Amino acid sequence: EDWQISQPADIYRVAAIKTHHPHPHGREYPTIEDVGTEKDWGAREIHRGMILLRNPLDAIPSFHNYLYEVEQQLDGHSTRAPVEAWIKWRETPGDILCVRYPTTGYHDGDIVRAMQPSDAPNGANWFWKDCAKYCGMEKECEFWTLERSGGQQCLLKKNKGDYHEVFDENNDYREGDHHMDCIYQTNFVQELRFWERFVAFWMARFHKDDRIIMSYEGFTGQDTGADSTVKLADFLRKAENGLDVVEAEQVPCVWEKVVNYRKASNPVMEASNPVMEASNPVMEASNPVMEASNPVMEASNAVMEANNAVMEANNAVMDASNAVMEANNAVMEASNAVMDAS
Repeated sequence: EDWQISQPADIYRVAAIKTHHPHPHGREYPTIEDVGTEKDWGAREIHRGMILLRNPLDAIPSFHNYLYEVEQQLDGHSTRAPVEAWIKWRETPGDILCVRYPTTGYHDGDIVRAMQPSDAPNGANWFWKDCAKYCGMEKECEFWTLERSGGQQCLLKKNKGDYHEVFDENNDYREGDHHMDCIYQTNFVQELRFWERFVAFWMARFHKDDRIIMSYEGFTGQDTGADSTVKLADFLRKAENGLDVVEAEQVPCVWEKVVNYRKASNPVMEASNPVMEASNPVMEASNPVMEASNPVMEASNAVMEANNAVMEANNAVMDASNAVMEANNAVMEASNAVMDAS
């Protein structure tokens, strides 16, 4: 995985690398200058990818369960957070601070949007937190640069390049990464945006022939898991340097052994998930989790926006992927199932 907790002898001789990038819990994508250093986890050598998507209405509560386990020093994948803890976390403002780089120079990059001083909130000049906020609201923005002299523009950029140091305090710059916490939002909304950005980032990195989109629900479903694993095996067989993949008729058995066995033994994997049961207060219409004024209901619209982001990313690579459409349909079906349960 990207953090190399169990680091192999050679990161360039592994079959796959797991990452959550660009989510903050994932590792930073290495720059060209990072190659060969401790910051290099092999990402620039990844030319094909499997993008595993889970319905965010399930994925975000699951992520909170993970945070709760860490906070309470519990075993991973062992406990579901109490409903009260979930609601408190969901409504709390995001904990990722709006920060800037400590440097005074600037990075090259493709300009997504250049804003003049007259475009600033006060109509006269930019402050770095205002520039950071606009980057947070712009889907394509990966980092921002604020000119403190000259045109004094707020530049929203992507594809970070070389760094240029500037020591002149009267002619220097302010910069920072895309941080959605520079916009006031709750943990729930923040995580939903991270989900959306994850999809857009990796969709733009791979051509349709070099990626496979898989839904978590399809991969773990009793009726669909084996077929999904067969598709994954076919994708792995097409690896450039070849992978030793089991014969097609053995793949369903592998799925049963590796994935499905956990259903019966792990409460986190059981179908009778108390968070998702219609009889549970989390899913009851009378509960604040499901009230129309609540972000969980608003998340339905945000999920639609996230799906649109997937389609926009598809346009960016100039092709529509049937796999993407299947994944989107899976997300929509899961969303409808959740809403039907209420």
